[in-house]
Amino acid sequence: MTWFTKWALRNKAALAFAVFASMIFGVFNYTTIPMELMPSADQPYVTISVVGNGMDAVSMDEQVTQPIEKALNGVRGKQNVAAQTGNNFTQMTVTFESDINVKEAKQQIQERISMVNLPSGVMKPYVVNLNTSEIPIVELGLTFDKEIGNHELNLVENEIMPMFQDLKGVGNVITNGGNNQQVLIKVDPYKLATAQYPLEKLYTLLQGKNASVAVGEQTLNNEATSIIVTGKLESVDDLKNIQLNNKTKLQDVADVSLQKDTASITHLNGKNFIDVVIQKDSTSNAVTLGKQVEDAVKQINKDYKGTLQATIFMNLGNTVLDSINSMTREVLTGALFATLIIWLFLRSFRMTLITIVSIPLSLCITMILLSFFGVTLNILTLGGIAVSVGRLVDDSIVVVENIYRRKKEHELTPAFLIEAVKEVGAAITSSTLTTVAVFLPMMIVSGGLRDLVAPFAITITCSLLASLLVSLTVVPVLSGRMMKKVKVKEHKTHSFYPTVLKVVAQP
Repeated sequence: MTWFTKWALRNKAALAFAVFASMIFGVFNYTTIPMELMPSADQPYVTISVVGNGMDAVSMDEQVTQPIEKALNGVRGKQNVAAQTGNNFTQMTVTFESDINVKEAKQQIQERISMVNLPSGVMKPYVVNLNTSEIPIVELGLTFDKEIGNHELNLVENEIMPMFQDLKGVGNVITNGGNNQQVLIKVDPYKLATAQYPLEKLYTLLQGKNASVAVGEQTLNNEATSIIVTGKLESVDDLKNIQLNNKTKLQDVADVSLQKDTASITHLNGKNFIDVVIQKDSTSNAVTLGKQVEDAVKQINKDYKGTLQATIFMNLGNTVLDSINSMTREVLTGALFATLIIWLFLRSFRMTLITIVSIPLSLCITMILLSFFGVTLNILTLGGIAVSVGRLVDDSIVVVENIYRRKKEHELTPAFLIEAVKEVGAAITSSTLTTVAVFLPMMIVSGGLRDLVAPFAITITCSLLASLLVSLTVVPVLSGRMMKKVKVKEHKTHSFYPTVLKVVAQP
């Protein structure tokens, strides 16, 4: 391992540049690396949601749920399929063994479902695999000064939603509440019979009033042009005035009224509101996205003042930032206490400074490596850094102490420094690699657990290897420059430690 030491002593300018670049890029990566609460990890199950308009629970079960369950029989690694079916919907949860790649399993499910013949009117099945990175980052409410109607819903859909969807790093935007108003038509059978207009014909007529249908082609100016008949209703009055025959309108045989959908009612501070949930994509920064949403909310409240009010009541980005800042403070506190303990035992400011340099430099190199491996900054990776902080100075302390011990009889020449490092190089290398060998196997854990513990193992491995590299390169060079004026104290023959050893060794 003395090859690193020889290179460092021969190329001090290059080493100084490498140290400076590592510090700069380490700090830069710390500020730009994606931050999230937990590492990105797939959950070992897949959900399948299907909507079938106008179908009762029994029909949904027989025509949708059971055929899909049969199609899933050949999916590799499947353990159980739990299905819940009701009127107009069915939801199924497929659980898998822990060592199965859930993304591949999801693809298998989509391929098998695509071969199932579903009844007409049933929407395409929605297959979802939950990932920890898809946890909602921001949840906010849009309240209006008046009742939420179709105009307000269109405003949210066409103007407010795009403002959030266009933010960098947004994966999905989901809205809840404020359902569209519906038109209720109560037909009087007696009046309809008097008008001699069959109910089936009325149903067909209403179906075509909001449809666009191609009825053929017509040649105009020697060019073939499609002819499309479009029907569109703008108001309830337009619906009431639909002509059934020469003498009868819809309002003559039915009661037409606008009704609210009261299937769900949502309140925010006593007012009806529209709930907006914002999820990030797998590569974005939760903290940055949270701040972008806050800025967008301020702009919305400014532009739509008097019309609506946007209120954030959950911002996970702030929670992530607080957690990371708290862990960072713990790391810095640990580094401070480590410095004090080193100074207490070495009793030399210069030697303490040489040793303690390994902590910030190793952490900066670790940040660069984490960015290279695509590891995010989260509670587990910061926990790995906190665990390894005390270990970062071990190798440097051994090198510094050995140089200091041998300095009494030698000058700090490159040959002497190389010899001093060589004497302890094998010991510190084996010690560091032994610790790495404890954590590195976490990276080969199977299933979704690997996604959680692998970043922790990578962080500790990178930080320990970085500290070993620093102890073999930077520490000898600094020792050669800063320990020239350090006086080697005379060894006291009667000290505390020999006394303790004599007491312990007594039978």
